[in-house]
Amino acid sequence: LHYDCRFARELEARGLLQEFLDASARLIGALSPRMRESIMEIYRKVDTIAVFPNGGNSYIALKEA
Repeated sequence: LHYDCRFARELEARGLLQEFLDASARLIGALSPRMRESIMEIYRKVDTIAVFPNGGNSYIALKEA
């Protein structure tokens, strides 16, 4: 989850970030290994080209690759 976004900050401000992270991790855990790897491959490509203005990307890992 990119933490440099309004969505993540609003979740945190409302006290819902951990609930979202837990639900997302469960969803990711239910994916097939092939689908999970496909998502991670796309994420890595996007992450390399989407550096935010204040330097490196700030994110929370929902599930280790």
